[in-house]
Amino acid sequence: MIEPQRFCKSCNYPLDGLAARSCPECGLAFDFDDPMSFNFGLPSPIKLYACRDGMEADLLRSLLIDRGIGARVLGEILGAALGELPPSTETLPAVWVNEAQSQQAMKVLHEFLGTRSEEGGDPWTCTNCGEDVEGQFAICWNCQTPRPDER
Repeated sequence: MIEPQRFCKSCNYPLDGLAARSCPECGLAFDFDDPMSFNFGLPSPIKLYACRDGMEADLLRSLLIDRGIGARVLGEILGAALGELPPSTETLPAVWVNEAQSQQAMKVLHEFLGTRSEEGGDPWTCTNCGEDVEGQFAICWNCQTPRPDER
């Protein structure tokens, strides 16, 4: 089964595959040619965090998904496309989550930011694949297993 990608702006009903151009749940009209008429990717998406770079965004996204929270990374190439050096917070890659899961996602974000330090922290060895991982990472770069003290 394919995961829905487009949702009603009013009630979050999945719209993919519908022949009619109004939501069967609430009746709100939408147009697949107008991305502003529906939510794309996640029902009721909100920006959780603007990351430093694509790697940080992918790590956070993986950690959220491992915890059962739907997440997407948007804007990975926007800053580069605009030629910004350094990029602004509006063009940094950002992790987006479903509004209904935002409180749960904020807890995971705080844990993620708490385990990350600018100094790097203590290196650790992944319990799943045995890979050596730098201390600033909360999940293994090789197999995406969370740091043992993060579970």
